[in-house]
Amino acid sequence: MRARRLRHQQFTTPLRILSCLALCLLFLSPVFGQRLLSFSSRWSDQLNEWEFETDEAEHAGEIRMQWTMQNDWTDWSISMGSESGRLRLKWKDNPNEWELRMGGEIVTIRTAWRGRYQEWIVTSDSGRFTIRTVYGNILEAWETLNKTDNYFGLYTTWEGDSRNWTVVDEMKEEVSLPTKLAMAFIAILHSIPR
Repeated sequence: MRARRLRHQQFTTPLRILSCLALCLLFLSPVFGQRLLSFSSRWSDQLNEWEFETDEAEHAGEIRMQWTMQNDWTDWSISMGSESGRLRLKWKDNPNEWELRMGGEIVTIRTAWRGRYQEWIVTSDSGRFTIRTVYGNILEAWETLNKTDNYFGLYTTWEGDSRNWTVVDEMKEEVSLPTKLAMAFIAILHSIPR
C-alpha cells in the first residue's frame, strides 16, 4: 500500500509542477516577450488618449487620461486586452515620481535629477533602466543609456509632430511590457504640449 502511494506521488509531483508552470506561462504571456512598435494619439487635436502597437497586435492597447473633463495629467489608465492598469503621480505635489501598476507588477519612474525632466530612472522586477533625451533639450528622441544591451528608444515619426511615435524595442524578453510602457509613456508625456 505504501509503495503504491509512493509511486503515485512520484508521478503526480512532476505533473503538478508542469501544470503550474503552464499556468504561469499562460498568465504571463501577454506581459512578457512583446515588443513595442509605436504610439499614436487617438485624436489629431487631443493628446489625452494614446494607442500602442506591439509585434503581436496592431492595436494592442491604449493609455488614456483617467479624468479627462478635469484635464488631470497626473492619472492615466492602461488597458490591453483583459489586462488593465494605472499610471499616476505617486504624490500629487511631486512631479518627479510616477508609479505604474499593471498585472501584479509595480514600476517606479523617477527623475535622475530633481526638477530635470529629460532623464528618468525606471525600476521594476525586470531591472533598472535610465531613459533620457538623445539631444539635451530636444524632446523628440529618447533612448536608454545602455545602447548595446537592452536598448530602447523612441522618436517622433514626423519631426515636429508629437502625435505619432516610433519605438525601437531591442530589450531582452525578460523585460516586461509594463516596464516598456512606463519608459515610453514618461518620455511622450514630457515631450507633448499641454
